[in-house]
Amino acid sequence: IFSPGKPMPLSDVLPMLEKMGLRIISELPFEVEPARSNHPVWIHDFLMESAGNGVMLAIDDIKQVFEEAFEKIWTQQMENDGLNKLVVTAKMNWREISVLRTYLRYLRQVGLHYSREFIEATLADNPKISTSVVKLFLSLFDPSLKKGDNDIFAAGYAVEIDHALESVVSLEQDRVLRSLTAVVNATLRTNFFQMDKDGNPKTYISIKLDSKKIDDLPEPRPFREIWIYSPRVEGLHLRFGPIARG
Repeated sequence: IFSPGKPMPLSDVLPMLEKMGLRIISELPFEVEPARSNHPVWIHDFLMESAGNGVMLAIDDIKQVFEEAFEKIWTQQMENDGLNKLVVTAKMNWREISVLRTYLRYLRQVGLHYSREFIEATLADNPKISTSVVKLFLSLFDPSLKKGDNDIFAAGYAVEIDHALESVVSLEQDRVLRSLTAVVNATLRTNFFQMDKDGNPKTYISIKLDSKKIDDLPEPRPFREIWIYSPRVEGLHLRFGPIARG
């Protein structure tokens, strides 16, 4: 890691790396003074290993998504939590992980009675299912797909998820994963593919939900819900009929 001007505080860096599923063995700092500049640059050289089951990481495969996710966490465009292990275990990029985080925060809001840490660990422990859930979401709403292809691809990923759930041995994890999949299937619309005026993804994700299809919701269920998530704020708008008043 290169840090201009001053070294990076290890108390800020290490939790980020550990949340991404890495175990830090050592760190060597070097101060470099470029020949054409009076401003020093610090280089932090980390020796790390996977905190998982000893499987060798394919560094070239995760390099781009890892560096991008690290930058987004450092600049507070992405939260620092256990879902970030999916960067390493599933090669997910930061936006795909943000999709999962959006839905999981909604499930916590409506009363899924598991701790945030347990829910995050469930997805991190089941990277194949987590990947299929994201692909299900993308296939449902990707505007670049031809008309009719959305439903075809979505059906395929739904079958993948059903088959994979058969191997989940924990009933609690099974419920979390099924609840997550159900909310994705209850989604009617999203702003995920919209860009801001500079051509960058918007800083928040919103999803419009058909609340009647969500079994985890208590009665009386609203007609529609619009859930908004960003690292800075979360919000929920309820509508109890097709016509909004006031």
